[in-house]
Amino acid sequence: MKKRAKRLAVLLLAATLTTTTAATAFTVNAEEVSAEESVSESHNFSKYGFDKKEHWKVCADDGCNETEDGTREEHKYGTEGKEEFTCKTCGFVNEEKKAEIEQAEAERQAAEQAEAERQA
Repeated sequence: MKKRAKRLAVLLLAATLTTTTAATAFTVNAEEVSAEESVSESHNFSKYGFDKKEHWKVCADDGCNETEDGTREEHKYGTEGKEEFTCKTCGFVNEEKKAEIEQAEAERQAAEQAEAERQA
């Protein structure tokens, strides 16, 4: 996006230059120089990218890999069921955390069953 904006600003600048002599003196329209700041591409930041630790908003348009500044944050997990290992924001499933939780649940159920059998 920045390269495109700079290129556009240079083209606008080149189009507004006027020679005052046949030499190299030029005058520039100041409004056109600031065009770089006002030129922006529109993006559809409706989807998330993620890794094991964080997620961030990315453009959902085909072929665009822009990320939205300031949207990178750690995953947010819930406290019950699948929410314990699935990010509530982006849907990332932490397979390591899932395996740990499932293992702990299996051990708890086995201990309860053994206790019930011992009491019977």
